[in-house]
Amino acid sequence: WSVDKGTWEVGSPTSGPGKAYTGTKCAATVLAGSYHANVASRLISPPFTIPGADQNPRIRFWQWYSMIDGDQAAVQIKIAGEDWQTISGPFTNTSGNVWFQAFLDLSAFANKKAQLAFYFTSDNNLSASTGWYIDDISFENITWL
Repeated sequence: WSVDKGTWEVGSPTSGPGKAYTGTKCAATVLAGSYHANVASRLISPPFTIPGADQNPRIRFWQWYSMIDGDQAAVQIKIAGEDWQTISGPFTNTSGNVWFQAFLDLSAFANKKAQLAFYFTSDNNLSASTGWYIDDISFENITWL
């Protein structure tokens, strides 16, 4: 995994949900405190190949988020040779102070090489919240390159 224009951290959160969904570590826009203004950052997966639609390619993950108005998060995919495109979201405001599981069907991108990203943006408002937390990412029926 890599970070583009970095705000993402991996570790044990002390803000937001205060703990990972399972275990002790998760990925987050900020593990302690509030995220910064003027952020546009991706947490990017390694490249992978999406199999045929008949193999049910999908991703599952747990998320928790709290953002102020104007800030948002989305899951994006980048097919080899193309630009990033949003496939889930935007997520705004709050997840209701609970972790919840997301499920994304990738069969529309069957037989393509791709990367997945968790994309977070904040505006120039100096007020902020605790951000976006991701845990237990599971790629199902995916071949890593």
